[in-house]
Amino acid sequence: MGGSETPVAANLVDLLRQKAQADPDRVQYRFLADSGRESDSLTLSQLDARARTIAVQLQSRCSPGDRVLLLYPSGLDFVSAFFGCLYAGAVAVPAYPPRNQQHMDRIETIVHDAGAALILTTESTRDRIETWITDGQSSDLQVLATDVMSAEEADVMLGVWRAPNILGDDLAFLQYTSGSTAEPKGVMVTHDNIMHNERSIQQTLGMTESSIIVSWLPVFHDMGLIGCLLQVLFCGSLCVLMAPTAFLKRPMRWLQAAADYQAELIVAPNFAYDLCVDAVSEAQRVDLDLSCLRIVGNGAEPVLHDTLERFCSTFAECGLSASAITPMYGLAEATLMVSGATGGTTEVADIDMPGADPRRVVSCGHVATGVEVAIVDAVTQCRVGTGGIGEIWVRGRSVAAGYWGQTEATQEIFAARIRHEDSGPWLRTGDLGLLRDGDLYVTGRIKDLIVVRGANHYPQDIEQTVGASHDVLPLHSGAAFTITEQGTEKLVVVHEIRRRFVGEFDLDTVVRAARRAVSRTHGLELAALVLLRPGRLPKTSSGKVRRRQCREEYHAGTLRSVAQWSTAGTQWSTAETQWSTAETQWSTADTQCGSTTETPELVERAA
Repeated sequence: MGGSETPVAANLVDLLRQKAQADPDRVQYRFLADSGRESDSLTLSQLDARARTIAVQLQSRCSPGDRVLLLYPSGLDFVSAFFGCLYAGAVAVPAYPPRNQQHMDRIETIVHDAGAALILTTESTRDRIETWITDGQSSDLQVLATDVMSAEEADVMLGVWRAPNILGDDLAFLQYTSGSTAEPKGVMVTHDNIMHNERSIQQTLGMTESSIIVSWLPVFHDMGLIGCLLQVLFCGSLCVLMAPTAFLKRPMRWLQAAADYQAELIVAPNFAYDLCVDAVSEAQRVDLDLSCLRIVGNGAEPVLHDTLERFCSTFAECGLSASAITPMYGLAEATLMVSGATGGTTEVADIDMPGADPRRVVSCGHVATGVEVAIVDAVTQCRVGTGGIGEIWVRGRSVAAGYWGQTEATQEIFAARIRHEDSGPWLRTGDLGLLRDGDLYVTGRIKDLIVVRGANHYPQDIEQTVGASHDVLPLHSGAAFTITEQGTEKLVVVHEIRRRFVGEFDLDTVVRAARRAVSRTHGLELAALVLLRPGRLPKTSSGKVRRRQCREEYHAGTLRSVAQWSTAGTQWSTAETQWSTAETQWSTADTQCGSTTETPELVERAA
């Protein structure tokens, strides 16, 4: 299925202006309430008008290039504000409104790192944000609600908007990473980066005007923003949005919306598909028609073959085609997409791992149009031979300009050179992988690799083994790492338990099952097992496990565990077996995935 004609606009402002003039009444975005009913929509002309009115307010308060923090709850107000920043020549900084002091600490870090000139939000959240700002270190920062302007005021502002002079290498927004370190880094995404990556997505996935997307992904995250929100404007289709909480409370809402709106594309991290399998009942599947789906994108965290098989087999009766399954690979530093599988059978290969047993790895497809990938030895920085495993390096116009205010890190990560080659600069992703028959296989993160007695082990393999060892332990909800004791590397696993087992399980039985499984499968001795209640495992906003943070909290003794076992003895925390209704009312499902805590309110706690 071929893509539609590539837009000739040089940037998103020109693109929206052109489309609003050509087809003003076309609905570009719809938002669904938790009930599944449509609660809001935006036509192209409405979005253009709202963006201009917001831009006028920004132009009177800040200068082109100033950073503006966007703190919006789920809904379409974020869309207008994001384009309002672009229309003003400002640099958007998407984030999510803080829910507690821990979240506010992260926002404070972003505010100071970005040097934010202003905060945009809604009237409903302004008071809360102003209270936190007053109590924090940004008391002089103005907070502007963008949803309270009268029609008369808006009409006046439309006439005084000044179109910005946008160059391709001007910054469009800062995407703050949610990596494993405490300090987030702002990826500098230019207007040219966005247009190039949107074109790559369109051409790689064959997106057209009929390619409707239904998404619950947070719009402040790159996959929700670049892959859904902006892609539909680029290719001329429709995006139907819902709050992440709506999906997490009831995954059927996402699939039902895809069927109702005849979506061609849905995309989410791996955990979401496990959640759909576990939470959507057989009775719900009877009348569910997913034959409309051409692309079921899986990215932002490791793509697991077992998950793909479970999802395909479960929803085959709903008309889901196995050829729709589309593993993807990308990262914020490359704007978003680097590779994607399209059409046909998803490739799976048994990969020989250096110093480790072979692993079954899912292909993330061919490298995207306009993107180049090299596999490089991370130590020697020489290109690895055909089929060999090394660090994934990326180059092309989608690669961002660097990290905001971090010259050394930018030089190290974004300006790498392959030894003995006159090429570059390259982006070092920190991910390990290989190229085989044109497909990219991602095997893990360099910094997460576990080395015991000279043998390499991938933490996700150990985590999967432990998660499958006992019913108390859900899949994809653990972190494996090593600690050094008396010069010896010791294996530790931190793992969530299922909600229904809190306070009602036998620790010795769970420990024995986990130790036996790890020993048999990996030939390793488990030295410690720390059990957490659901939602406690540190993760990023895209669902990736923060293993480094887990290790640090383990060393510091700050993990809030239900129980823990080690060769030194057993400890129970009875306080942690008591549930807080307020913290758990977002979900009634007993899921198999710790990532289901990635609600909008909780996403930022791990971002």
